[in-house]
Amino acid sequence: MKYSQREKFVWVKNAALLDKTYMIVENLGQLDQGQQEKFSAGETPKELLAKLNEMTDREYAKEISKAIKSHPAEIRDYCKVRQSLNKATTILLSLGQREVSINEIDRGENETDGITYDLPTGFRVSVKKAELSRIAATGAKGNPDWLINAAIITKADVKKARRRERRPLFDANRIGIVGRFLVDYWCGARGEYGMWINLLKSAKIGNWCGDDGAFVWKKPQPIFFVPPLCFFSNSALSMFCAMALGKKQSDRETSQPAIRKWISRFGLKHASCPKIIEVKTTSEEIYFLTRQ
Repeated sequence: MKYSQREKFVWVKNAALLDKTYMIVENLGQLDQGQQEKFSAGETPKELLAKLNEMTDREYAKEISKAIKSHPAEIRDYCKVRQSLNKATTILLSLGQREVSINEIDRGENETDGITYDLPTGFRVSVKKAELSRIAATGAKGNPDWLINAAIITKADVKKARRRERRPLFDANRIGIVGRFLVDYWCGARGEYGMWINLLKSAKIGNWCGDDGAFVWKKPQPIFFVPPLCFFSNSALSMFCAMALGKKQSDRETSQPAIRKWISRFGLKHASCPKIIEVKTTSEEIYFLTRQ
C-alpha cells in the first residue's frame, strides 16, 4: 500500500477541535444537569456561551463558540471523549493512591466494598480503603476519629496502617506504562494541535487540501507528534503503543486484548471520526492511514 504525505496529518484539524472541548467540558460542568442534557441533545445553552465569554482569552473563546456552531456533531462527540478521559484520570489517580486495585475495578468491587463515596467524575471508591491507604502513606496526618466513631474503620485498622513502611501517596508503578500512556495521550497534549495548525499556515511549507482537510507538505519535513489516541482503532492502537513504548508487537502488554482491557477498565471512549486504521513506519517516517 502506498502512503502519501497528506496521510500523516489528515487528523490534525480534528485534533484541534478535540482540544477545544477541554474548555467546553470545563464550563459544562458548572451548569445544571438540565443544561448539560440540552447540550448533549444538540442545543447550545445560552448559559454555556455566557460562560465561554467570561474566559480571559476572548479570542480563544470566540474560536470555541465558532467551533460549536460549525462542527456541532464532532464537538459533541469529542466532549464525550473528553469526559471519559476525565473519569479515566480519576481512576488512574485512585489506582496510584491505592484507593482501589486493578482486580477490584475489573470485578466491580469498588462499587460494593462497604461504604463508598463518589469522586467528582462519578467513580466510586471505598471510604475505608481510601482512608487506610492515606494513613499508611502519610502516618495519618489528620483526624480519622470520625471514621472510627462511625464504625467505618477500627482503632486496630489505624494502628496496623501506621505500622506500615511509608510509601508514596501516589505510586505510578502500580498502574504500568501502558495504562499511563493511554490516559496521558488519549486526547493528546492540550494546546498542541491548534499551535501546529497556525505554524503550518504561517511557515508556508505546505497547504491544506480542501477535499479532506489534510495538510500536504511541499517537501518532506522531519516533524512528528502523536495523534490523540482516541482516534485510533484498537488494532492500530496496539501497533502504535508497541512502537511508541519500545516494545515488540508480540508483547502481551501491548496486545489488542490488553489494550482493549485498559480502555474498558478506564471507561475511555473512542472518537467516532476520524479513525486511524493502520500505522506504518519507514526508516525515516511514520504514517497514519486515516479514514474520515
